[in-house]
Amino acid sequence: MDNQNTSAPKLTLEEVSAHFKHWRQIRRNRREPIPKKLWQQAAELSRQYSVSSVSKELRLSYSNLKERVHILPISSPATSKNNPDFIEIKYQQPFLVSEATVEIEDKNGLKMKVCFKGKPDFDLLSLAKVFLESNL
Repeated sequence: MDNQNTSAPKLTLEEVSAHFKHWRQIRRNRREPIPKKLWQQAAELSRQYSVSSVSKELRLSYSNLKERVHILPISSPATSKNNPDFIEIKYQQPFLVSEATVEIEDKNGLKMKVCFKGKPDFDLLSLAKVFLESNL
């Protein structure tokens, strides 16, 4: 287990900005790649600030920084918050299957009986109207 990341103090945006400024002053040429340590510090700041604000402050390519943020390891349980602000609990009511039997009798004595389980896939009221009106 790597304890180096858990014991390292969190750097502020101003501190990392100072590190980048110092590196830019001492680098040999303008095309020299940014050291991995500085990229790591910039990516770590994205946990506290937006990628856009970090890239602007540190004068970095937004897309390059965003790539590095996506490959950043997730915090270990030791460094994550123990008391989250929000926990989503999915609750579903138990599914109850209902049964129903509907019997309709018109004035002539003609009967219709409909039995179904659960929610009917048809309009029961329309069916009853058609049955009662067809026998007038």
